Amino acid sequence: MRQLLECLRSTCVLCTIFVFAGSALFAEDIRLAWNPNRESGLAGYKLHIGTESGRYSPAIDVGAVSSYTVTALGRGMHYFALTAYDSKGRESGYSNEVFVAIDAPDGASAPAVRTTGNAATITWTTAQPSSVFVEYGAATDYGNATPWNSFPSTKHTVALTGLTPGTTYHFRIRSLDSQGNLIISSDWSFTTAATQDGPAALVLAYPRVIGRPDAGHYTGIALVNLDTTPALLAFKPLAASGTSNGAGNVANSPIRILNPGEQTAIVESEIFGGVSAGSVAPDWIEIRSSAPDVAGFFVVFDGDLASLSGANLSAYPLSSLVFPGVSPEAMIRVMLRNPGDTAAVIACDLVKTDGSIIGSVSRTIDAGSSLAATVMELFAGVAAPRDSYLRITSDQPLYGYEFLESNAQWISVLTRPPAGPGTKTLYAAQYVYGGPWTSEISVINADIIQDTLTLRWMADDGNQIGGTCTAALPGFGKVQLTNPSCFAVTPQQIQQGYVEIKAGQSGIMGSIVLRDLEGSRPATSLPLLSELRTSYIIPHVASDETYFTGIAILNPGDSYATVTTQVLDSSGGVVATLSEHLPSQNRKSRVLTEMFPGLIGRKLLSGYIRITSDQPLAVFALFGTNDLATLLALPAQPAP
Repeated sequence: MRQLLECLRSTCVLCTIFVFAGSALFAEDIRLAWNPNRESGLAGYKLHIGTESGRYSPAIDVGAVSSYTVTALGRGMHYFALTAYDSKGRESGYSNEVFVAIDAPDGASAPAVRTTGNAATITWTTAQPSSVFVEYGAATDYGNATPWNSFPSTKHTVALTGLTPGTTYHFRIRSLDSQGNLIISSDWSFTTAATQDGPAALVLAYPRVIGRPDAGHYTGIALVNLDTTPALLAFKPLAASGTSNGAGNVANSPIRILNPGEQTAIVESEIFGGVSAGSVAPDWIEIRSSAPDVAGFFVVFDGDLASLSGANLSAYPLSSLVFPGVSPEAMIRVMLRNPGDTAAVIACDLVKTDGSIIGSVSRTIDAGSSLAATVMELFAGVAAPRDSYLRITSDQPLYGYEFLESNAQWISVLTRPPAGPGTKTLYAAQYVYGGPWTSEISVINADIIQDTLTLRWMADDGNQIGGTCTAALPGFGKVQLTNPSCFAVTPQQIQQGYVEIKAGQSGIMGSIVLRDLEGSRPATSLPLLSELRTSYIIPHVASDETYFTGIAILNPGDSYATVTTQVLDSSGGVVATLSEHLPSQNRKSRVLTEMFPGLIGRKLLSGYIRITSDQPLAVFALFGTNDLATLLALPAQPAP
């Protein structure tokens, strides 16, 4: 029973209590309830009903009860008020008035429905803050209802799951405002997609679990909905053959819904109900989103957090993939997936620094299938020089990642560098040398034309460190910068900044690896950045006594930049905001608690970061444990 006020003296307060009974569509049985009058001498109550406010038909004497069910109400507005009478026939004034609106205009918006084969989201607004639920079913008698959302709001999103593909569903909405007024919407309908894999505005994909038989490795993901509409996310696990293989043979793709501005960070066991550890099978996860602007990344880690690696989620398969890192000290595993309906024929070339091909092999990846192989498996019997790289071309677009493993730990995950033909300027947004740390830059020529690279190591304050480095770059060749001697400087103390890399006429791409000279600390890699933007998102925050989040913001342009950094919680609420100026060619690199001292001591293990500027920037994030046992560097992602 929903009670508003007590029925005091001669005036009663009437409350609506609704039940889920109705003999036919829009023939509703509505139970009304009220707080009983506490005065002695009460004989009963009269219920007044009308189709206009304040104008009622002859009253119904309901007796000395505190509830009454009105049956078979039809479409339209129905108003109710109550009077009390005593044993002498004296009658009180009217109670408060409440109404029930059945299929009547109420100022609410028409619901927007998004569907997949086995799920739907229904989004609408109400004129007044209201508590809501949805009745739904394959016919107009419905038969199903969502849980009651008792938190009043004017904006509502409800998810329906477990639906049947290719089926028309009817639904209606019940809303109760703070005054006790009940609104029952019109009947609406939608049809689910013919198959479980319904139309998607965005498809993301990533390798599910990569590990060794003797060590458990797990996969987690962070996702942010940057769209203005709710994102219905359907997770589909895929085996190497392309068949759905998910943990425990999941019959239906698990569903998650992110409202606009919301973020989620989950481990695969939370999605599929189990964790596959120590698997070397090339499993993938496909995420189909009803909203186009969803960003995220995945991480691979072990149970002891001795290793941590990851990459941004792939949204766009490519027909040309380049992986800069091939090292005899690390095992390189290539993960490829063909999301299309046609088999992909791929050519894999192992390329030397001078652009010549050491070895070349061809493979076929069936439609919807994947391939996982180490460089040694692909090029059996071919010795791969440390500074060579891997080039893959395909007649069908592919998703692709390169995993680097050293000392039985995954140390790095790389996607195709976000540059290539036409890109003549790159930035290594973090370059550190000295003490135990070193940085290794790889730059690849995407064109056949020989070129010359010019590299400048810049301090955070925009001053150049050492001299300008030049290096010959053969056509389709590679330059590997393993130490700062090219800059005519060898720091004894730790010195860091960024490196600007320019080519004369060729398109270039590459990556940087940050590692410990002694190998006692983890290594991480980062693509060389090319596209400068004014709006970025970092899809996750980890900051507490165990973890840190660092942010590096680079302004390589010629103009002063005004930069705003916001930390948001998982619901999209602003936790902290910092606006600051960043001079031309300057960089700021700090952990989150340096930027926001008010966050010191706070436990933040969800949420995300948004960075906006009036000048184009390069941005990346660094995640890790405070003892530096693990590190993960990721480029910030473009935001609308």
